[in-house]
Amino acid sequence: IEGQAADAKATGDAISGLQTNLTAAIAALFPIGAVYVSTSSTAPVFYGTWVEITMPATWGDIEDGMRSYTDGAGTGTLHFWRRTA
Repeated sequence: IEGQAADAKATGDAISGLQTNLTAAIAALFPIGAVYVSTSSTAPVFYGTWVEITMPATWGDIEDGMRSYTDGAGTGTLHFWRRTA
């Protein structure tokens, strides 16, 4: 109701519920074992523990082909991250 003070407990409960729903949604999108591809060498900061996947040396040129890209801004490196926890 406009002009009325908000009930602090109800507001806190609503925020807590949103946090729970957001955590569940992110867990569903990125379950343990999920792979995230990024142009950043920094591990994802959202939900869980992420480790960078290294390509086996036996892949040779395939590794370079998978990790390098070229776009309108130039070239860069892709980083592959796997969620472990």
